[in-house]
Amino acid sequence: MFRFNHHISLIILAGERWGESRGRRMTRQRMHVLAMTLGCLTCLTTSSQAQRLARVLPDAPLTPTIRADPRAPAAGAKLVGVLGAASEFGTGLEGEAQLGHSLPVWIISGESPDRAVVLGIQGGVFGRFAMTSEERELITSDWMFALPLYVWRGDTWFRFRYRHFSSHLGDEYVEKTAAERLDYTRDAFGVLVFKGVVRGVGVYAGGDVAFNVDPSDAKRFAVQGGIELTGETATGRSPFFAAVDVYLDQDSSWKPRINIQTGVLVPANNRRRVRFQAELLFGPSPQGEFHRLEETLLTLGVGFDL
Repeated sequence: MFRFNHHISLIILAGERWGESRGRRMTRQRMHVLAMTLGCLTCLTTSSQAQRLARVLPDAPLTPTIRADPRAPAAGAKLVGVLGAASEFGTGLEGEAQLGHSLPVWIISGESPDRAVVLGIQGGVFGRFAMTSEERELITSDWMFALPLYVWRGDTWFRFRYRHFSSHLGDEYVEKTAAERLDYTRDAFGVLVFKGVVRGVGVYAGGDVAFNVDPSDAKRFAVQGGIELTGETATGRSPFFAAVDVYLDQDSSWKPRINIQTGVLVPANNRRRVRFQAELLFGPSPQGEFHRLEETLLTLGVGFDL
């Protein structure tokens, strides 16, 4: 209201001075009518701009991630029991720290969350550390950056995404094992479809093709699928969740990597929640440097829905 009155006052003052300077015979009453009309138009324009601006950085969960994907952008930490090792450190305890998020940037079209086209941004870093030595050597660090485009249609969403993924061996790991650096890099375009089957249960499938890879002899195709149980029921929300993710990469000779996850959400009915989870992973390593080698991991972790 203050801004509205401010606009009117400025219009009245400008109009009066314009009338005096041009010798116009315009009564004050007519000037006020004109000012009110222009003021209303100004407010309508401002309101329309506000609606357009509200579509930028929307405060809504419009960019979901695949929860059981071990390299999905997420924040948290895991205690990793290595039952079958890909690295030269062998079996034992390792730790993994994750910092990442998926953020909606622009609602391109649509008037409701379940009928929207949304451009987002994703980023994450994942560090694996040795826990059996005093130095706590960094084994690998994985980095991902992505630009996803989501198309929402009720309980179904489509994700079209450019994704950059790179992985690097830790300096301490190289010094201790004399391992050769690979510096694995993959830039790819992909499509994934998620479908809500019944309330609280969804399935998904998709794949991608890389257009830039390092090492240059790396293969380019990958497919992914799985199922999620979110804990939503017809009577409310349960704190329990579970998921299974299956990933097959041509560069790993199409050997499936399977990650089984279960846990609880606290609190169950809040958007920003803490996740306590357990996971069993077996197959090619999610660490890019060791993606052609298999490992078996049993992890306990805590995560945060930012």
